[in-house]
Amino acid sequence: MKLSSTVVINAPAEKVWQVVAHDFAKIGEWASGVEKSVINVEAATPEGATVGGRVCSVPGFGQIRETFTEYDEAGKTFTYEATGMPFFVTSAHNGWAVQAIDANTSRVSFNLEMNVLPLVGTLMAIPMKMQLTKLLDEATEELKYYVEIGEIHPRKQALIAKSARRAPAAG
Repeated sequence: MKLSSTVVINAPAEKVWQVVAHDFAKIGEWASGVEKSVINVEAATPEGATVGGRVCSVPGFGQIRETFTEYDEAGKTFTYEATGMPFFVTSAHNGWAVQAIDANTSRVSFNLEMNVLPLVGTLMAIPMKMQLTKLLDEATEELKYYVEIGEIHPRKQALIAKSARRAPAAG
């Protein structure tokens, strides 16, 4: 299964790269599809990177470990492998690229490739692809908003507020 997307962001490539690469482990701060994210301390940090990977709490998927497999600081590209996916996913890789269009505009693209088990994976791939497409479309919209506006997207703000209302009072 393959998914890809591209979004144009009205910000310099360096600013976008800061968010997607240098702050890689902080995706849970701005993406509504990620409840929480932390640094994957077990992952080796590639040259030029600030971390080697992240662990994300993703509703409907659980704990997903994402570890850099390729990282090019100068070219502003990276690929990571995701583990901890549902049992029928045999491998998952996502490649990202940030390209400067001009001094104040960037293009961000990603290419997700997942391999699944032959029978059950093929059946489960259809609803999973629909769920992932929605999740990734929202993430690119939220990334654009976060970088351009400098604030968390209202969708993520609503989830944070909802979570705070459910949290037990300290005492």
